[in-house]
Amino acid sequence: MPFMLKIRWDIKEGSEADFRANQEQLCEVMLEHPGVITYHVEYPSPRVSEWTEVYATDAAFKAHLDNERGKAPLGAVVAACDTITCRCFGEANDEWIAAAVDLGAEAVAGAVKDAGLALDAVAAMGLEPDDLALVAAAREHLDRAVAEGHGDLDIAATYLSHRSPS
Repeated sequence: MPFMLKIRWDIKEGSEADFRANQEQLCEVMLEHPGVITYHVEYPSPRVSEWTEVYATDAAFKAHLDNERGKAPLGAVVAACDTITCRCFGEANDEWIAAAVDLGAEAVAGAVKDAGLALDAVAAMGLEPDDLALVAAAREHLDRAVAEGHGDLDIAATYLSHRSPS
């Protein structure tokens, strides 16, 4: 069954040229796969790249992930970024999506720790927890993902704890 990935890449200052060069190499690899229906890249600002990828099947996506020619440019693209956000639309293999979003970004368990440290710092400063209501709300979602066994996955995998049962 087809599914779509929307990926936002926030590029580190000074890494824009390296990101673009490796993105172009990765594009060549993407277009080799017959199951890639769409691969579209936009640059809404110099340090932001947004990708839309549509795959015909899980097998097509897995072939993309396993392609040796794509690993080096993908690694360079990841290294050139401050943050990466990946959203999945449709039914895809959760394990493979988690592998795709686990690009060296912070794991859910680490984000839970960081949110706790931020909340502790607020309390130590004598501020009210409401001053960081967003962090507290995010912590609830992160805790839910950890409780459901996703703590070792990329922070973007929190969507796994919000998906409707099939």
